[in-house]
Amino acid sequence: MLYFCRFVVFFILLCVTSVDAYSQLPQRKSITVATWNIGHFSNGVKDYSYIKPSNFDEKVKKFRTFIYDSIKADILCVNEYESEFCLDSVRGNAIAEDIVFNGFTTQRVFKKNRYVCNAIFSDKALSNVRKKKFNYDKTTKETIKYISWFYFVSADIMIDGKSVKLVCTHLVNRHEDECQRQMQQLIEEFGKYDKVIICGDMNSSDWTKFKQAGYTLANDGSQITFPYRSSSLDNIMVKGLKISEARIVKTKLSDHYSVVCEISLE
Repeated sequence: MLYFCRFVVFFILLCVTSVDAYSQLPQRKSITVATWNIGHFSNGVKDYSYIKPSNFDEKVKKFRTFIYDSIKADILCVNEYESEFCLDSVRGNAIAEDIVFNGFTTQRVFKKNRYVCNAIFSDKALSNVRKKKFNYDKTTKETIKYISWFYFVSADIMIDGKSVKLVCTHLVNRHEDECQRQMQQLIEEFGKYDKVIICGDMNSSDWTKFKQAGYTLANDGSQITFPYRSSSLDNIMVKGLKISEARIVKTKLSDHYSVVCEISLE
């Protein structure tokens, strides 16, 4: 009985010591956020995957290595997403959420409109998740037939105990004026929030509107994210927050590179 009591006392002391030691460790006060236009697993050539069953194992390994070892983000916002990673008539369709992005605890994949499909993969809790189309008038619809494909998604996340609005989007391509109007809508839509993160393929290198609205950019325009045209299209922009350790992660798995940064409270 004496030995048992001694063991219980020792166990309690060990637990208390371990908890106290953990509490003294530096607690992380920032999160790593990334954005990547994944190009439908077809390098942006088509709006569906080009991966063949014969390349399945190799491609799964390469994408997982890039996402978990190179990007290493707590939250990854993805544009031009494709759920059907590989179409295999023998084994059945391989779903990307199950084999590539299953390392994330939270997965939110939104409606695919041709090549426009946004997704958020996160190890942080997402709340108040919603999807909204960009506004456009009849004239714009007649001029840009595919304008209705484009939308943005948003969610609330927590950084160091504070609520932050996270936005993932893909703006219209080949129409700079309309692209700028979509930027303005994002600014107005989230103008009432003090802390905002906007991620995505902006299809423009002119972020003057965001700068004027008080946003800080992870990519100042000097970093190429769309190498085929030597353009800087992808970005992470924050308001009421601080960006550090911003970097571009190059890859040949898509026609876009990934933008990654640490985000913390100001």
